Amino acid sequence: MPKKRIPKSESESSARQPQPTPMPEHPIITTKIPTTPMPTRMPDVDISSVANPQRPTTEATKVIAMDDYPTGRGGMHMVPMESVEMSMQPADRPHLRQAISRLTQPLPNFQYAVKFVCGKSDGEVVAPGNYFTAINVHNPTYDGIRFWKKVAVALPGEQPGPVSDFFPAKLGPDEAFEIDCPDIFKLAGTDARFLKGFVVIETDVELDVVAVYTAAGVTGQVETLHTERVEPRRQQVGQPDLVPVPDPTGSFCRRDNEGNLIVTVKNQGTAGAGPSVTEVDFLGFGKVSIPTLPLLPGASVDLLFPIPFGCFNPDCEFRITVDVKNQVIESNEANNTASGTCRG
Repeated sequence: MPKKRIPKSESESSARQPQPTPMPEHPIITTKIPTTPMPTRMPDVDISSVANPQRPTTEATKVIAMDDYPTGRGGMHMVPMESVEMSMQPADRPHLRQAISRLTQPLPNFQYAVKFVCGKSDGEVVAPGNYFTAINVHNPTYDGIRFWKKVAVALPGEQPGPVSDFFPAKLGPDEAFEIDCPDIFKLAGTDARFLKGFVVIETDVELDVVAVYTAAGVTGQVETLHTERVEPRRQQVGQPDLVPVPDPTGSFCRRDNEGNLIVTVKNQGTAGAGPSVTEVDFLGFGKVSIPTLPLLPGASVDLLFPIPFGCFNPDCEFRITVDVKNQVIESNEANNTASGTCRG
């Protein structure tokens, strides 16, 4: 007869648990999550270093790697855990596995769903012939951007097809590229001869997306040509608004025990904000920039800025700018700066 397991005391149990490795200091110290109910609760985050995505984390130490959040992805994607059918094996459903891994990653502002028809049809579903799709994507902005793309395959007979993972892509200012049938087959991970469905593109800025469709008959020459400009679907309701926050007296001079300047960045908007960069210009004594975590509506983060030597002459004047690289599309871009003075 098997022996009955005797529960261990809490102290004894915790003593046997491996302790997380201490991590070096980092300018970002805490992320404060608002107390209003969220679809998925995010705990207070203690950021002590930029993490390796492969490094396991404990419940007590949730470290977020800044590289996990591509530039220009505004908003926060919060999915209720109870809405995920956990009985399904993520390994069998790539899009489900990725949805779980991106629960708190930023949700882009815009989505494009571009129809594609690729390959040789035997005439069972559409007319026999060779079909081609070329999707042209153009970045009309003056900045480099990153965005995401995936393929959702549509099967005949009202059957849903497989959905690929999201794959990153990037374009420089005014650059363009094409997603054509070989790319689509590769993204879909299939060796089928004929494929229909959608290429889904998600981005934080509006793009020029134009699809070119051609079809050839028995002669092998083009017999049909059609172009279609694809309009975006807006995914965000409302917009973020990042602001520097003063202390209760209205002063922006807040210092820790080591003399660092404490800058609080808050998202006072109605939508999540993606990653950004906060800068403090110490006027004639240099500028310091620090990456800033994505922030839910109402959330804030404290950043520590070292004050340059010689700034106190006798006082130290500075200017704070949140989202200094204009990575986040905000409802109010005019409230991103604040000036302050620390008395010597």
